[in-house]
Amino acid sequence: MEAINAPKETTVNIVIDQITDTLYLDDNGRATCAEHAGHELAASLSAHPDAQFHQTTLGTWERFTSDDIRAFGADDIYCDRCQH
Repeated sequence: MEAINAPKETTVNIVIDQITDTLYLDDNGRATCAEHAGHELAASLSAHPDAQFHQTTLGTWERFTSDDIRAFGADDIYCDRCQH
């Protein structure tokens, strides 16, 4: 059983690292990380992880890395739910 649990821990750590480096902003200015994305956005992220834009019924979400956000001079954009 330990061998089965080990890969899950590794996967969780990778996802946490990705969450803190990427945000998704929608047409209305809402911001979310991958962990707090709704079902449609999460499905799109899973199917197309490197896509710049993701279309859902709530609108279009654009991917921004922390470097993208700093390039715009906006260091204070965080996930609306977890503030990361």
